[in-house]
Formats: sequence, structure tokens, C-alpha cells
Amino acid sequence: MMHKLIVVFSVLSFLLSFSIASAQMPPAPLPGPQPQPRPMQPPEKVLENFFQLNEDQMAAFKILLETRQQTMRPLAERFAELEKRWRELFASANPDPVIAGRLAVQMHSIRQQMNRVQRQFIQDFEHLLMRDQIERLQLLRRAVRLEPIINALRPLLF
Repeated sequence: MMHKLIVVFSVLSFLLSFSIASAQMPPAPLPGPQPQPRPMQPPEKVLENFFQLNEDQMAAFKILLETRQQTMRPLAERFAELEKRWRELFASANPDPVIAGRLAVQMHSIRQQMNRVQRQFIQDFEHLLMRDQIERLQLLRRAVRLEPIINALRPLLF
């Protein structure tokens, strides 16, 4: 048992030292023609292409997006004002704890409102989708959850 543990540890150490050394070296170029980076498309176009939205779905999405922006704008502006007052308060020599508490409560309330608006936007967007499009959304959500793992493993495996 101890021998197996030593072998496993040795292999892991070797792989780790190799990965550290290779992470410090620039990656070797792949043979053949190199793919050119694709220009970034606007997020709405990426959304339309990824989910293969039809015209009616895109029109409804644009309405949802505009509604969300109109609702979020005053909340974000109010939050920025409160945040500025918060920074000014704590930049002073003797910040008033009562005022700090009030600002914290107000900022928390606005964050909750903004979260509700965003959740409603997502829920309304999901209602626009067909079954195959919902499956794509679920795939995308799984990929987002894997992103930290992929980023951590990138220097070792990619």
C-alpha cells in the first residue's frame, strides 16, 4: 500500500513539475495554417445564433431587454449615488454609524430589487424558448459552472 502511494505521489510530482515548466514556456505553434481570430459579434447576435432564435423570438427578446434596461437604469443610478455617499462617509474622520446603517440598508434593498428584475428577465426569456433552445440554455449553464475548473486546469491540460 505504501509503495503504491509513493508511486502515485512520484507520478503526480513529475506531472506537476512538467506542467509548471511547460506553463513557463510559450506554447509551440500548431503545424499548418493558424486559424484567424473571429471578430466579436454583438451579444444579441451571438444570442440569436447560439439559440437559433426566430424573428418573433428576437423581437420579444429585444422588448424584454429594453424593459429590463429601463427598470434597471434608475436603480443603478440610485445605487451609485448611495455608494458615493457611503465612500464619502467612510472617508471622513468620524463616520456616523446611524447614517452608515441606513445607507447599507438602502443599498441592500436596491440590490435585491435589481436581482428580482434580473431573475424576472431570465424567467421571461426562458418562456420564449422552445424545448431544443432550453436544452442549449441548460448546456450553457453547465459550461458556466465548469469555467472555474477549466481555467484552473488550462495551464496543465490545454
